[in-house]
Amino acid sequence: MPQDRETSPGPYCALATGVGTAAPRGLHLAVLGGTVQELQVQMTQVKLEMNALHKWAEDAEGRSRCNNIRLVGFPERPEGPSVELFVDQ
Repeated sequence: MPQDRETSPGPYCALATGVGTAAPRGLHLAVLGGTVQELQVQMTQVKLEMNALHKWAEDAEGRSRCNNIRLVGFPERPEGPSVELFVDQ
């Protein structure tokens, strides 16, 4: 549901009140400049978090592959219905 610009707070509320006047444009630019700086800081934080999560996922994938071990001396073929019979052969 769209919100009314006059009743909803936010950086764009200040823009809606002074449309058409030249005096408060500096204020509007300051509000938008602050918003851009906040977004740049948030983007930097998201990038850092994304890199940390990527490293964590890569480490977790590598650790999950540690369970895939090879036993030297056993042929690589299907063992059939019983592992015990396969080892006895």
